[in-house]
Amino acid sequence: MEIIDYLNQCLVQLEHVQNYSPMTVKSMRNAITLFVKMTKAKDLRDLTKNRIEDWLIEGRLTRNWKASTYIDYHKRFGTFLTWLSKRGKVEGNFMKEIDLPRLERTIPKGLTFDQAEVLIQTCRRMRYKYRFEQIRNYTVLNTLLFTGMRKSEIANLYCDDVNMQNLTIHVIQWKGKKDRVLPISSKLAAILKEYIIERKRLNRQCEKFFLQSQFDKPMGTESVDRIVERLRKKTKIYFTAHSLRHSFATLMLESGCDIYTLSKMMGHSKITTTTIYLACSAKQMMSSIEKHPLNL
Repeated sequence: MEIIDYLNQCLVQLEHVQNYSPMTVKSMRNAITLFVKMTKAKDLRDLTKNRIEDWLIEGRLTRNWKASTYIDYHKRFGTFLTWLSKRGKVEGNFMKEIDLPRLERTIPKGLTFDQAEVLIQTCRRMRYKYRFEQIRNYTVLNTLLFTGMRKSEIANLYCDDVNMQNLTIHVIQWKGKKDRVLPISSKLAAILKEYIIERKRLNRQCEKFFLQSQFDKPMGTESVDRIVERLRKKTKIYFTAHSLRHSFATLMLESGCDIYTLSKMMGHSKITTTTIYLACSAKQMMSSIEKHPLNL
């Protein structure tokens, strides 16, 4: 059997027995498939320490992989080799012998309040061929800004997950297999209601909440990227779908949200992950420094 055959068996085991998240399974498949493609490796004899280490270093040198990418690929191979080792296909997991780079502590880049307002107003005024597309795009943008959801979570949202009576959104097991419940603000509630009314007017029956503009089919993450790209061109503001998540976190902190509540809303397993947003909130720092006792 070749590497890919064993990989497929491994991924079935991880997803359906060990309950790994779809995102983790996809990431592992991408990493090892890329290795096979770049190195021309075929069978398990090609899974050597030197070959994998050379591939990781080459990625850093010639493909400008971030330290986080290197570390993620290292982790995926570690999981794969452990699975192979338990079944007697390889001798041990040598990934522990391959050094890891120091992870850069970068500050997430989000939008300012004024930039977020420009995006919202621009998206509302933009012309579209279909009314549904205009309302949907406006709803997607505001959902990202008002909840901090990931674009993959937006694309995998079901109608039953959006509870307009309790004003909550149930984000079901995606990254890290962790459910979370998000509150819907009054402004977002009005936007969601308009989208739901338009869905009903067109008699859309698909179980997924966000749909394609012309068909009763789920909208994918690529549609979210197209919404972002169109707004970038129109406003000349550079941002990504993920930076809207960072914007949500920063704006929430600046408005006085406590770090514990924000951590739960972001779906972080450790509160230390959320504290990085404290470093990128200039408004929060200015407010805090004014409280210095010698400044009174």
